[in-house]
Parts: sequence; C-alpha cells; structure tokens
Amino acid sequence: MPDMRSIHPFAESLSQIHFFAGLDDAALDRLAAGTRTRRFRRGEVIFHAGDPGDALFIIISGEVKISLPSETGDEAIIATLKPGEVFGELALLDGAPRSATASALSATEAVILSRDRFRELIATEPAVRDALLASLAGELR
Repeated sequence: MPDMRSIHPFAESLSQIHFFAGLDDAALDRLAAGTRTRRFRRGEVIFHAGDPGDALFIIISGEVKISLPSETGDEAIIATLKPGEVFGELALLDGAPRSATASALSATEAVILSRDRFRELIATEPAVRDALLASLAGELR
C-alpha cells in the first residue's frame, strides 16, 4: 500500500520550516493546498521596500538577499537566505508595507503563502501561532 502520509507535494518541505514543524500531516496538507509556487530569475526583484506586505515566501531552491536601499543608491544587505528559509512574515502580521527589498541572487523557486491564508492558519493552528510568537520573541531578544 502506498504511503498516504502527505497528499500535497510541498507538505514535507513545509514541515521542515520552524513555523510549521508542529503541524500534523493533515494540517500540513491543508497549508500546502493554500500555497502557490513561483520562479524568479537571477537578479529579479521579488518585492521592493514599500510594497504591500501580502505574502510569505519559503525558498525551495536558490538564494535570496534581503537588503535596504539607501538614498545614495547603495544597499545594505541584511540577510542572505537559502532553501528552507522564510521571509516576508513580518509584513503579514501587521499589513504594513515591506521594510526591505528581496531579490533573487540565483534562479530561485519559492512557495508563496498569501496573507489571508496565513492569517487563517494562525487563527486555526495553535502550533503555528506558538512557533511564530517564539520566533519573534527570539529575534527581539
């Protein structure tokens, strides 16, 4: 009999992310069903600082840089993210515009979770809410 553990192809990838690690298989499948994937070319801007915060991104392959542009045209690189890492989550919480720019350093594939779906998940899945709060507290410390 085939393993019916996860129906959706992204469910196992999502389980590796700290926000979603506490979810059972059924919850992971529900989460994965609410996502979409997108590919970005090397150098392509994923979002600019000031854009609406309407989605969370999970890197499946490639690399993404998070940077702050300056008035002189330079940029300060805040982070370089690799597969399995998440970005864009802060804007999802408060609906505020993006605080930084995200760009693909190499050809990148990401799973995208919309703000509406994310907020529904936070409201209905205590394990996700708890992991998110712990992550935010860790960053504040």
